Amino acid sequence: MRKFIFFLVSLILFTSNSITTYAKPRLDVVRQGGFSLLSDEDMADTIQDLTDRIAKDCGVKAHQTISCYDWPESPVLAYNTLYGLNIICVNLSGFRTSEDAAAANETVEYHLVKTIAHEVRHSYQWEHMKDGTEYGNSCFQGFANYESYSGDKVSYYEQFIEADAEQYAISYANKYFKKK
Repeated sequence: MRKFIFFLVSLILFTSNSITTYAKPRLDVVRQGGFSLLSDEDMADTIQDLTDRIAKDCGVKAHQTISCYDWPESPVLAYNTLYGLNIICVNLSGFRTSEDAAAANETVEYHLVKTIAHEVRHSYQWEHMKDGTEYGNSCFQGFANYESYSGDKVSYYEQFIEADAEQYAISYANKYFKKK
C-alpha cells in the first residue's frame, strides 16, 4: 500500500511539474519574433495579452475584446468597432507572412504591435470624446467628421483621430519593439 501511495504522489507531482505542461505564448513571443508560426488560438491569445498591456499603458478603462478572422484578400489588418462595444477585430492573415510588414520595412511583430496600439488608441479617444477637454473635443469632432479609408492614405491619416492613433502606435511600438 505504501508503494502505491508513493507512486500516486510521485505521479501527481511529476504531472504538475512536467515540462510538457502547456503554457500559452504571450508577449515574449512577439518580442522574440516568430509570431506568424503560432497557431490561430495562440495568435489570438497573444494579441489579447498585447491589447491588455497596451490598453493599460494608454489608460483605456474598458476591457478590449479581440475578435480574430482570416481574410487574405482584405487589405484591412484590424479595426475597432467603437460605440462602446470595445471589440478590436484582427485579420490574422495580415500577420501570417512578412509581405505587408516588409512593404513598410517592419518586422511582422513590430507591424502587429503598431496595428494593435493604433486600434487601442481609438478606444482611448472614444472614452474621452465627451469629457469636456480640448483633446476630448478634438476626438468628438474627429469622430463626427470621420472618413473611412478610401485608398488615399495621405488624407486618411491627416484626420485628427487617425493621426493621433498612428502617432501613439508608432511611439508605443518604438518604445518596446525593434522595427527591423
